[in-house]
Amino acid sequence: MDISQKEWSYIGRFLARFSQIESTINEILGELFGLTYESYKGEKHKITAHFLIMSNIDLRKKLTIAKIIAEEIDIEFVNIFKIINRFHDIRNIMVHTQFYEDVDPNIEVDDMQLGIVFDHVSILGSANLKFFSYEYLDRQDEEMQNINKKLWELHGNICGKTDPSLVIKDKMMKALEEGENVILLRN
Repeated sequence: MDISQKEWSYIGRFLARFSQIESTINEILGELFGLTYESYKGEKHKITAHFLIMSNIDLRKKLTIAKIIAEEIDIEFVNIFKIINRFHDIRNIMVHTQFYEDVDPNIEVDDMQLGIVFDHVSILGSANLKFFSYEYLDRQDEEMQNINKKLWELHGNICGKTDPSLVIKDKMMKALEEGENVILLRN
C-alpha cells in the first residue's frame, strides 16, 4: 500500500508540533533545575546532564512536574496538561501503528470525510481502527500552536526561579519515583 505525500505531511506536521511542545516542556524543566542553555557558559557537562535528564524522563512525568510548578506559582494550566496528554496519545498511535488514507469506517456514507486510518491496538490488547480526518488534524495543529505559546508563558513566569522550595522538590521527586521508565534522581 503506497502512502501519499498528503498523509506523510499531516503526520509529519503533527509530530513536529508535538516535538515543539515537548521541547518547550524540557526548557521549562531545564530552567527550574538550572540547566538552561544560558547557564551552560560552555560547560559541556551541563549540556550532557540536560540531555541525559530530559531524555530519560517520560513526558507524562515531565507534565506532572510542570503542573506542580504551575500550581506553586499560581498559574492555571490543568486543561493544558489534559490536552497535551491527548496529543501524546495521538502521537503514540501515529508512531506505533500502520496507517493509510481512507474515509472514516465508522460513519454513514453521506457524511464521509477523507483522513488517515490507523490500525491501532490498545494497551488492553483490543484491536480497532482510529480515524483522524484531515480537518481534525488541521484543528489539532492550530491547538498545538496555541498550547506551545501558553507553555512559553509558563516558562516566562518561572525564569530565574531555579531554586525550588523543599516542598516542591519533594513533590517532584515523588512524581519521578512513581514510574519505572525513568532514572531516579537522587542527591
